[in-house]
Amino acid sequence: MKYLILIPAFVFFTVLFSLGVYAHEDYYCFAKIGNLETIKSHIDSVSKNLICENGKCTCYLSSGEGYCQVCTDSSGYLASYDYCGSNFCEDDPNSSLDLTLSAILPFSGNFYTKQKFFINIKTNRLAKIDLTDNGVKKNICMHCSSYNKITSFSEGSHDVLIGAFVAGQLQEKTFSFFIDTKKPKIRRVLPKYDSKVVNSENVLFSVFYDEENLNNIELYYGFKNDMRKAELNGCENGANKQCSIEIDLSEFSPRDKIYYRFNVTDIVGNSAVSSLFYFKIK
Repeated sequence: MKYLILIPAFVFFTVLFSLGVYAHEDYYCFAKIGNLETIKSHIDSVSKNLICENGKCTCYLSSGEGYCQVCTDSSGYLASYDYCGSNFCEDDPNSSLDLTLSAILPFSGNFYTKQKFFINIKTNRLAKIDLTDNGVKKNICMHCSSYNKITSFSEGSHDVLIGAFVAGQLQEKTFSFFIDTKKPKIRRVLPKYDSKVVNSENVLFSVFYDEENLNNIELYYGFKNDMRKAELNGCENGANKQCSIEIDLSEFSPRDKIYYRFNVTDIVGNSAVSSLFYFKIK
């Protein structure tokens, strides 16, 4: 006489884990199987409507109508109900194909002054799609073959990894970019209108500014319609910073009116231009 043995759920899934059935990156979804339909299984067991033996579980309904709702892993094997949330499996006609992934992020490798971008991700079969941004992973699509949404990113640099996983197969794409939406701010400049330039040969020009991602600072000086350009060196990132440059104005004559302005530019191309100031050489 053959006996049917009921195995407690916690024992059932402890055995599965000890056998290494579930991959670390796996995911789970509910499947509906009709009367006498089967799904794959790693162990033999018996429950009210589901008999698992010889590598498969068969749904047996006394009425012959309806369906058995079961939890499965991404390889299509029976899993614990504890692993399934609200996701239901869809039929995947491409389940026998090797997984492929395409991810279009038009901003990769560039500098940007906006924070929202349209992401287009596609796989050739239903899979779990994750987005990892600077080491922080989040699932953006469970058991799907596409993701097309506007996604926001914070200020600063980003190293993004898009990963798709199903049935032990993993495909990944990486992207890097930088976001800076804030323009530099010029607080004040020196010398002022009423400054007395004692030594026309060595004049110190200074700019006080706020900018976290500085690219360069330029000084334009000279006659109003004929200005020279000088680039300041060693200027720092940060708030309320000061940077200066000493300019030899000996080429100009006494009582010449010297105009000047500063241009502060960050690494994405945002810039701030000071007002046009002037002074007279004494």
